[in-house]
Amino acid sequence: MPNSLKPVYPAKDNNIHWGNLHGCSQDLLIAKAAMEFKGVILFITPDMNTAYQAQSNIEFFSDGKANVKIFPDWETLPYDMFSPLEDIISERLKLLYQLPRLQQAVLIIPATTLMQRIAPAEFVEANSLVLKTGDCLDIELLREQLQLSGYRNVSQVIEHGEYATRGSLVDLFPMGSDTPYRIDFFDDEIDTIRSFSTEDQRTIEKLDSIELLPAHEFSLDEKSIRLFRQNYRRSISGEPTKSLVYQGVTNGNPLAGIEYYLPLFFEKTAVLLDYLPDKSMLFISEETDRAVDQHWANIADRYEQRRHDVERPILSPEVLWLSPNELNQKLAAFRKVYLHRDEHDGIAQNYKTTALPPLLIQPRSEHPLLLVQQFLAAHDSKVLFTASSAGKRENLLGILKDNSISCHTMETWQDFNKNGQKRVVTVAPLHDGLWLEDDKLIVIPETLILGVQVEQQRRRKKTRDADAIIRNLTDLSEGSPVVHEEHGVGRYLGMQTITTDGMEAEYLMLEYAKGDKLYVPVASLHLISRYTGVTDAAPLH
Repeated sequence: MPNSLKPVYPAKDNNIHWGNLHGCSQDLLIAKAAMEFKGVILFITPDMNTAYQAQSNIEFFSDGKANVKIFPDWETLPYDMFSPLEDIISERLKLLYQLPRLQQAVLIIPATTLMQRIAPAEFVEANSLVLKTGDCLDIELLREQLQLSGYRNVSQVIEHGEYATRGSLVDLFPMGSDTPYRIDFFDDEIDTIRSFSTEDQRTIEKLDSIELLPAHEFSLDEKSIRLFRQNYRRSISGEPTKSLVYQGVTNGNPLAGIEYYLPLFFEKTAVLLDYLPDKSMLFISEETDRAVDQHWANIADRYEQRRHDVERPILSPEVLWLSPNELNQKLAAFRKVYLHRDEHDGIAQNYKTTALPPLLIQPRSEHPLLLVQQFLAAHDSKVLFTASSAGKRENLLGILKDNSISCHTMETWQDFNKNGQKRVVTVAPLHDGLWLEDDKLIVIPETLILGVQVEQQRRRKKTRDADAIIRNLTDLSEGSPVVHEEHGVGRYLGMQTITTDGMEAEYLMLEYAKGDKLYVPVASLHLISRYTGVTDAAPLH
């Protein structure tokens, strides 16, 4: 590992500034800190894109050994009239449950998400349940608990927050879980717990216990509804009976976007900082203050646009978010490391990193990689080129070879540091480079050579052409080419009823190359869209 980059930590109840951090050097430092600090590091970024990039970088520089998590944003605009996706709520609840118990981890969160007021820790604890094989539990009581926790009763479990019952079987997709579970009762005793696939409903593996988290970041039991009604009348002027929001919660059927009334379900809310264990340290990225101020201004604008709706009156910004001043007051209680691109005066550790020069390919030039060739010739350093995928790595290797730059391939950051090879290419989703002159080490991502952008993960589901989505089975005729979102182009061969684990369900039968068959449950029809090319020449994947 580079010797010139060593984390210097603040003294107890103090702060420190890390300066002169060019490229991705701050993520390399945090990766080192993650392996050394026996507590939780909360890394606050300006936005979600920076958070995803930091997660990828830290995982790469730690060779996957650091426990890196992202606390996701709702991915809705302030005061939106639709709710976050179930998988977002699932991940948030999972992290809120785990956070007080974490011993050593990096949790990354955008500053704008950190401003949000959320459910208190007592709510998550009180509404979480562990089920074990051998436990005695009345199946009707479990149904009631699931309903009160916000789970939806469906005929077939597909998404987080759903459950279904068939005799002595309960199918359940808990929030925070990667897979749904099938619980088999023998009288009032849990006989077996197995995970299963939503695609074909087949069981996968047997488990001894599972954790059930609430289905929402609030509760819809009698007490919570009563508290909501009291707080609503206290916080919002006007006649409650004219409010669709008030009526919806009263009837136990809240409207989409109810998350922007979350504080009304509780006596007192919390913020994510309240969930941190005692041994925690904050790392705050540059531009965070500007992002917070901008977000607060956007909230105020949205409030002015929406606050005159009689049917959906809204809460004031101060009830839903921390103001910039309140956020700073909350942050003051923690040890903090402030990260800066340029050198910093005062209590600071300024590192010896250098910004890389322009290295962009010149495709029309006689020597397209002349800038890269000149840079390498001028510096006797180990160089790591990175590409975001195996396919792009092969493409980059070919371009470098065509320009007389010979490289070896390696799998990890540790391999590169241990090996004596001077020119190496690996797969890593880096966007910014790294130049440590004292260590004679350079990292050059493909983005700096080819000008391409590394794609980052998104929680939001892919949007597709609305006209292409299959909404009804009558849209399909046998032999028609269709596109499955995950498996590509196949041909629709009709419907088939299949019985799995005693449950009958209808499936679309698709044919792929070499006669392969794929059975898609009708509940997953949204994954199928029309093939928009020449249908007679549709290629089978």
